[in-house]
Amino acid sequence: MSVLFVIHLVFFCFDRKRQYLLVALSTLGVMLVYAGNLGLSHVLLFRGTGWANDLFLGFNAWMGLAFSALACSSLLDLRRKSIWLHGLYLAYAAIGIVGIGFAFAGRNLVFGPIGSSVSMLAGIVNFLLGLWYLNEDGAVSRLRAAAFTAIALGLLITLRDRLGFDLMPEWSYHAYGVSGLIMTILLTGSLAVWLRKAEALSLAQAAERRVAEEALQAEMQSQFRQVRFLEVVSHQYRASLAAIRSSVDSLGLSLAKSDKANHDRIMRIRRSVAQLVEVLETNLARSHLQGPAFRARLAPATARSIVVAAHQRSRDLLTGPEIDLHIAPDAADIKLAADTDMLELAILNVLENAVKYAALKGASPIALSLDKTTDGIAITVTDHGIGIPERDLPHVFKNSVRGSNAKGTDGSGLGLFLVAKIATAHGGSATVQSRECEGTTVRITLPAREA
Repeated sequence: MSVLFVIHLVFFCFDRKRQYLLVALSTLGVMLVYAGNLGLSHVLLFRGTGWANDLFLGFNAWMGLAFSALACSSLLDLRRKSIWLHGLYLAYAAIGIVGIGFAFAGRNLVFGPIGSSVSMLAGIVNFLLGLWYLNEDGAVSRLRAAAFTAIALGLLITLRDRLGFDLMPEWSYHAYGVSGLIMTILLTGSLAVWLRKAEALSLAQAAERRVAEEALQAEMQSQFRQVRFLEVVSHQYRASLAAIRSSVDSLGLSLAKSDKANHDRIMRIRRSVAQLVEVLETNLARSHLQGPAFRARLAPATARSIVVAAHQRSRDLLTGPEIDLHIAPDAADIKLAADTDMLELAILNVLENAVKYAALKGASPIALSLDKTTDGIAITVTDHGIGIPERDLPHVFKNSVRGSNAKGTDGSGLGLFLVAKIATAHGGSATVQSRECEGTTVRITLPAREA
């Protein structure tokens, strides 16, 4: 049994879990009580001093009860499973501590019957709980149940022997020590199995983390290649569009001022070129923001400047229903810590959705408003389009999620995902309210910059 005591101490040294130390101390208590019952303590340690031997026996018996109760509660994880059962085992431990006091006062015989009854009750409860959780954790719980059964039987035989039952065989004097040994062996086995399973779980989790990290790296590499591709394509397109714009400007200079029809055509070409450049820049910015590692570059800015810039970009980029801008006077000059390009893109994404889905029902104007809140500002976009089904509302800010009634319309489901991501990066939030066939309101709330 001393070997098992050392084993549990080694377990505790390598894996600082309380249950290893408690089982080790409980095992020590069983060893010392059994040694005292055999008379070894009287012969080897306290020859001629009966009171010291009585103190030794009482102290170890009550200490064993206290640590055994705490060990069983820890092994069964009662703190998590049942607070009242955990409290019951704490009461067992408290009785053991009280018993130590009686032992030091030389009144061990007074408190002994109570301790014997509590020990027997604790053994029965252990036995019943072991059966209750028999199949909870495979071999671990079965070994634990067998250990509790062994100590319960040992306590029962020992108690019958102390109560003076006749015809008890000679081996019954060793029942407590043998049952304690069996219990410790079985608990050691259960903890060893548990450690092996924990190690396997740890290895599996480590493997999962490696797979997840590799997948993330692959995703980031893919994202990087996509952004680089778009940068190259954007550069090539911008160069071609710049050549077109230069040629168109040259043609415009060669036209007579009276040639209004051709001047109008050139103006439309210029507008189309500007719109294509805006589309390229917007999609390139979206690609930069999709990755997990994007960071907002915050700088002081006024709420009005951001909303006005986003409104102007929307007029250059979007065609369809008009976008009416309303800025509350008390919100216009509120200072924000903002990445202006990001916030403009967020507003543009909301406006793009609003224009797209409002156009399906007609030319109802879109409302873009800036208002003051208690701690900052709110940017609100309201449309009267097809709306979002109620069942889809909790999911619209997830990546690649679209309303179930928008499947016939072009889109990737990326817009509102980026809106929420940008709002969060600024310490704010994005919310949506919608009724199907009536329209949608998206609100971005942002905190004001601290002075």
